[in-house]
Amino acid sequence: MDKKTLRKQMIAKRDSVSLEQRLGLDAIITDIITEQMGSVDCVGTYASIKGEVDTYFMIQNWLMSGVRVCLPRIEGKIMNFYEIKHLKDLKAGTMGILEPIDGCEYVDPSQIQQLYIPMVGFNDALYRLGHGAGFYDKYLVNYNHVKIGLAYSYQKVTQSFQENHDIPVDLIITNEGILYHTISHNSTI
Repeated sequence: MDKKTLRKQMIAKRDSVSLEQRLGLDAIITDIITEQMGSVDCVGTYASIKGEVDTYFMIQNWLMSGVRVCLPRIEGKIMNFYEIKHLKDLKAGTMGILEPIDGCEYVDPSQIQQLYIPMVGFNDALYRLGHGAGFYDKYLVNYNHVKIGLAYSYQKVTQSFQENHDIPVDLIITNEGILYHTISHNSTI
């Protein structure tokens, strides 16, 4: 099955889950992140859209605890991350996804210690299936810290779909726990 067909199936599967079910799964994932995050000064994350693991509660928690929070903004064919100070620093941008407003400070990839990444699907090798625009694939080429996928366990697929340009994440947090590469890891993220 090609990526386009797989992506369409996974989005349909994700969209079939009720809001009530997703809220319960989001709470579990948020608890795992809170327990495992470790001490960091700066995180990158995304503004969740319909069906994705909700990030707004985590963003609020990080902001209130003094962690620098950065979200992506699409600029032409690339994606850059900008620090927000409040949720009101976001406005509808590319594809209607909330992005940092003009005036937010650009953050170099080297400053972001943990990057939380949305997924349409994932496989055992920790490759992510995204929406197909390639923005994360391009960004991850220059990102050398912890790459964390956020997904629901039902988004896992058994087939290999990755291509040469795809970059796996270091771990995936789901409602069933944390999936790591087979390399050794610490007890916190």
